[in-house]
Amino acid sequence: MKNFIITNIVLIVLISCGGSTTEAPEVSIQTPEATIEVHATIDSGITARLDETPKLESTQTPQPKASDSTQPKNTIKINTSDEEKVNNQNNIESSQAGNFTLQCVSSTNDSLNTWVKTKGPIGGLGYNVRYRHDKPNIMYFTDAWSGIQKSTDGGQNWTQSNGEGEGVIDFRVGPSLDNIPVFALRIDPNDEDIIWIGLQDNGGLYKSYNGGQSWESKHNGLDSNKIIPQQKTQNSDEEDDTSELQLNVRMIEVEPGNSDVVYVMGDVDTQIDGFQFNRTRGFVFKSTDGGEQFELVGDFANLTRWLFFTNSNDTEELLVTTGLFDREPDTAAEKEYGEISDDAMPSGLGVGVFKSNDGGKNWYESNQGINPKRSMHFGGADQSPFDEKLIIIASGNDVDNFLRDYPGAIYKSIDGGASWQDVSPLYSGLGMFGAVAFAESDKNIVYVAGENEFLRSTDQGETWSIQEHWGPPGIKPGNPIDMVVSKTNPNIVFINNYGGGVFKTEDGGKTWIEWSNGYSGANIFGISVSRTGCLAANGRSQIHLSDDFGETWQGIQYGKSKSLGDGLAIKFLSHDDTNQTLIATDANNGRLYYSSNLGNDWEIATGLVNIEHSLFEEAFGIHIVEEAVSNPTVLYAGYIQSNIKGHDPHQLDEIEQSPGMYKSVDGGISWFPINNGLPNEDYSRNISDITVSSQNEDVVYINSLFDGLYYTVDGGEFWEHLTGKLPAGMSWDDCGHTCVNEDGQRIDMEDMEHSKMIQRKHAMSIAINPQNDQEIFLGTNVHGVYKSIDGGSSWEETLWRTEAINTSKRDHAHAIDIAINPIDTKIIAIADWNSGVLLSQDGGESWQRINQELDTGVVQVIIFSPNGQYLFAGTEGHGIFRYKLFD
Repeated sequence: MKNFIITNIVLIVLISCGGSTTEAPEVSIQTPEATIEVHATIDSGITARLDETPKLESTQTPQPKASDSTQPKNTIKINTSDEEKVNNQNNIESSQAGNFTLQCVSSTNDSLNTWVKTKGPIGGLGYNVRYRHDKPNIMYFTDAWSGIQKSTDGGQNWTQSNGEGEGVIDFRVGPSLDNIPVFALRIDPNDEDIIWIGLQDNGGLYKSYNGGQSWESKHNGLDSNKIIPQQKTQNSDEEDDTSELQLNVRMIEVEPGNSDVVYVMGDVDTQIDGFQFNRTRGFVFKSTDGGEQFELVGDFANLTRWLFFTNSNDTEELLVTTGLFDREPDTAAEKEYGEISDDAMPSGLGVGVFKSNDGGKNWYESNQGINPKRSMHFGGADQSPFDEKLIIIASGNDVDNFLRDYPGAIYKSIDGGASWQDVSPLYSGLGMFGAVAFAESDKNIVYVAGENEFLRSTDQGETWSIQEHWGPPGIKPGNPIDMVVSKTNPNIVFINNYGGGVFKTEDGGKTWIEWSNGYSGANIFGISVSRTGCLAANGRSQIHLSDDFGETWQGIQYGKSKSLGDGLAIKFLSHDDTNQTLIATDANNGRLYYSSNLGNDWEIATGLVNIEHSLFEEAFGIHIVEEAVSNPTVLYAGYIQSNIKGHDPHQLDEIEQSPGMYKSVDGGISWFPINNGLPNEDYSRNISDITVSSQNEDVVYINSLFDGLYYTVDGGEFWEHLTGKLPAGMSWDDCGHTCVNEDGQRIDMEDMEHSKMIQRKHAMSIAINPQNDQEIFLGTNVHGVYKSIDGGSSWEETLWRTEAINTSKRDHAHAIDIAINPIDTKIIAIADWNSGVLLSQDGGESWQRINQELDTGVVQVIIFSPNGQYLFAGTEGHGIFRYKLFD
């Protein structure tokens, strides 16, 4: 338990769980005490409901095309009879309540003018988690943004283990080439100093002989173009496509007793879209010389995930599972589907399980007993350490869930995968399972994890107890990808999640603690700092609070906010003198969540657009919410298509009209649309930024991504297009001396189609001087930053071919966000999507790149603390950084 020193204010927050249910009856449960990094207890006798998906009916008329804009479902219920539900209630537990104290510190001992990486919030693209059997306190987990994390104390603390010097993992991806996209990790069972890792995006394999201190690339023979997509086979008479396909390694296995034999599983992106995800093919590559050379021994119509040796007397008897929750197979659709984009190719069903009796030379399906009306994407699987013939597999897939109503399932084999028995529980809240693990010290205990449920069996999978809404208090676990059970204690389980973070349970899944200290791969879109120094964050791993400048974090996803998926904006509201009122937004469902007690409980704001979920429509979320400083009960919010934020700003095609602008006059509780005067084109009203005058609540400027800059002087009753005068030779509708294509490469304007230009008016950010309404900074997509000193009537370049450009990893800057210091307005910061942060201390006359100790160039949001002392940066896949400007 962590003890906090009281410095300013102690806030006691009583956490409760409540909501409505539609399909499952109410149950009463008893839950034990949980130990987490802040003062937390779990109340007993809590009445919990099994399904919390609040419905919001808009009290306002939605804007055109907004009411039917949709995204895939987050949840699905397996239909069961009332009798089945009652019979299974005794096996279902649900716990998500507690209380914690929170006190905000006002400063740190950081050095000046250098970035400090905070220790959170949790997040990343987690994949495998493993420990050494000879030294169980040495653990590893992988992350597709930050590479390998290693712990020497059983997971209490983590540090990166990507090597140094000549032994570093030198493969990098991402817009700033900072990401180390590691998916798979396998410790050699014959020599646990040897570790294998597998990467995405043709990164191949790396091998360490010293426990991860240094790495060697091993990729000979891993040729993605040996995998032949179905479309290429069908169009064999057409001209060959010479583009290289992307190979992603999902798992590695080493033959027991022979470290020379190595198998590699994964997928190749066919570069063809399915209904929602990429169509992929799977493979098995094999090496017989310790990884010096690989050959393809299996090509499958779905990605390959797990491989097992099913006969210790004959290591050539193999079993492979295929499929994952967020990929589609390269199979033909089982029927015709009407609604799908022209450049997509409908995918069919998963292909299940395969066996080989000759070391992979030949493969055959082994799906006897598997129900074809349930998902056949087996992302979870494990083999009993006590019986090699006992294997449990678990399935689930987003497209199967939504499109076909095919839920996931759990199967058991006692003959090495020759046949299968359905051992799925009669009740399942989501029906999409992602990880399976047998206990190492008890042959009867096995676990299965899903996004909403954690299942435990004490009879080798015949029956299950279910912990619903599992995970640490206030944290939504996301999709569990991999888990392991302690070598000596069958009740201790570690899980790595695709949403990021390692979780640990010591009581078989009843209670959980976050177990990622020292690591954050969070993808951050929103940051807010309270007047008392508390820090709030929102992003892919949802909503979190810190009272010590990011050293520790508390998840606050309680009550109705459990329906929040990928997060966007978050904001402390200044109209509340207690600093306890927060709002947070969702990237997909269009909702805004409101809490008056620091996340103890949340309500869903009214009047906004309720976006239903569909495979065939785009999703929209509120990316930006701004207060009127002169009247903080007045707020403005702007919607944007979800696939814009956090994606390559060079690739902004296929954008649909968003719901546009909304306003609240009661501090964010209720909202109404204010779109009069804004364009009504198919692509319009995607609001990339908002800035409000500090002197006049009715004066507001907005960027409408493809429409340009608009302003209002009457609080949004009418918007006017602001096309101020540019320097000679420039136009808002061209790209001038910075014409780039979708790959970010410079080309001449004369060689570009006008429709494909990233025009100067395609602005990403805007900020108004809080002390001078006439001074405005406008951040463009690839054209740098412009400044106006006359309220937008005329503009001049303030950031173009300066030190900022010379130090960029490209020859142009993406001004994704702009912040002006609230105390010293001469200090201005810019978040550049590919090269970090730019700072001016003279009102934009000169700029410097401030990237010292900032380990990524992809900065997505920046904000100053209310006292102007600190600058905070939210990144893609590297969490949050802070920068101290003065003592």
